[in-house]
Amino acid sequence: ATGTITDQRVAQVDDWSVPIQAAELGLRIVKDAEGIDEGNAVSVDQIVTWHYTVTNTGREPLENLSIIDDQGVEVLCEVLELGAGESTTCVGSGSVGGVGTYTNIATATATGSWTDRTLSEEDSWSADVVAAPVRVDPPMPPASAGAHGLVNTGDGSGARTAGFGLVVLLLGLLMLGLGVARRGARNSRS
Repeated sequence: ATGTITDQRVAQVDDWSVPIQAAELGLRIVKDAEGIDEGNAVSVDQIVTWHYTVTNTGREPLENLSIIDDQGVEVLCEVLELGAGESTTCVGSGSVGGVGTYTNIATATATGSWTDRTLSEEDSWSADVVAAPVRVDPPMPPASAGAHGLVNTGDGSGARTAGFGLVVLLLGLLMLGLGVARRGARNSRS
């Protein structure tokens, strides 16, 4: 059959008619974070990798796919054209910043291959940003006395303590020696 399409209708030229389905545009985006469920807590300045899954839910092929993240995250997509029913996953990484609620919105935009109409859809992702956990060092082993009566604290301070003690001892002996020498000098004058 032959026909001419006008205003999405087929003008019949002979005895045959051909139904034409109107082009239907459809786009869906789902944003999630790698290893982190939405709404969970994350640490201050934590780097998160987001996945942006975009699906063509219409019957018309889509082209010029782009994703903009409102927090300035650079989003990389390997596929920029989607046939009807096809999906692709794009990726972006960034920091969640300081304490509070972090929310970012991703907007997917594409153009219909037949109609040249543009459509956009968005999805958001949120998390509670909390102060980074405080590092707690494991407890030190109990102090023990070494062979020379010096205490071993296990952190290397025993050597510093022994060195300081040796300096004090030497200074004491020096002072004692000077005192004896002065007394001897006084005694010899008299």
